[in-house]
Amino acid sequence: MNVCDEIDLGIDLRRTVLYPFTSEDMVLYKYFSKYNKKYNITKVVSHQSSGLIGKDVSYTDRRNPVNDIIDANIREVLEKVDCLLVSSGNEKDLKHHETIEIIKYALELKKEVICCAKIGHKNIEILRKTAIENNVKIPTFYDINSDVLEIPDEIQRVKKIECPVVLVGKLISQSCDECELIAGLNISLSTAGHRVSVVTNNDIMKALGFRNSLSNIFSLPIAPKYIIEKINLFFQKISMDERPEIILVEAPDSLLRFSERIPDGYGIDTYMLCQAVQPEYCIGCFYASANNAELSEYIRTDMLVRLGVELIAIHLCGVTLDGSKMRSTDNVETYRIGISEIENQINVYNNLARIPIINAREESGINILSKIIINATIT
Repeated sequence: MNVCDEIDLGIDLRRTVLYPFTSEDMVLYKYFSKYNKKYNITKVVSHQSSGLIGKDVSYTDRRNPVNDIIDANIREVLEKVDCLLVSSGNEKDLKHHETIEIIKYALELKKEVICCAKIGHKNIEILRKTAIENNVKIPTFYDINSDVLEIPDEIQRVKKIECPVVLVGKLISQSCDECELIAGLNISLSTAGHRVSVVTNNDIMKALGFRNSLSNIFSLPIAPKYIIEKINLFFQKISMDERPEIILVEAPDSLLRFSERIPDGYGIDTYMLCQAVQPEYCIGCFYASANNAELSEYIRTDMLVRLGVELIAIHLCGVTLDGSKMRSTDNVETYRIGISEIENQINVYNNLARIPIINAREESGINILSKIIINATIT
């Protein structure tokens, strides 16, 4: 997917509010307008009971301030914008029903709605009916079950994809900036003149126009060997249709193999993905709490032997694992640290590690990772 890095000021930008904003939605905040040129996020709103109200957007994950304050009154904001962009949210959250009511209210105000949340077929039909009754565009729903994977029978399976495949993944299933990295790397590589295709495993990335079919494949009720074959066929189709120079693919689960110390570090789906497409290289998203110089060497060796993939760079995110809580709850527990502490850790670890460790939340870090990928795959 090739993209431009500038918004066309000659078009009438649709003022857009992002709601309900959480720490998981930075990829939408940063990149939705870059990938969808006619929309401009002018307001960010969280649920009224959220602890984010009145704080800068950057507070959610302790990055540099962006001078954009999170609002609370979504109904008041909706009257001043053209479009409601609904973030993924959490359908198990008690406040989820409030999000559906806000979508209905937006439609009654004749606002455009783009929905990344999983709200179920029953609610989708209700909202479609509301849109029709109010003579407004039917909302765009990005639901994981809405894609239909179509792979022509005549495509023959081969072992190797024609272009380099770069895996972007996190150590465990807990989010670690991987979607933000993929969105940024796609822009950086495309701007440098390279044809890039992206395969993701996250529903929210559909709002940026990325493929999301890996989730559909992994959910099929078939034996693992057939899942591997379907993944391989899917990547062949991408290679044939789009003729990319590089394919970026999000790891469907963790890079880390089973560990007694981490509750969900299995990496079974990632192992099957690597069997199917044999990625050459990997960008790892690591947690700031780990001894990253020692861990990076352990992961590098393990991935080469177990997956046949070379770890070429590490992004150090602002999430740190809370070991004491994990021992008592048997769940993954995390908290955030500030950007100065991340930079301090990077300075220490880069003197010890064989693999470059980078903060890729900023554009300069993304561009460094992009050059590393180009040097590894093309030059």
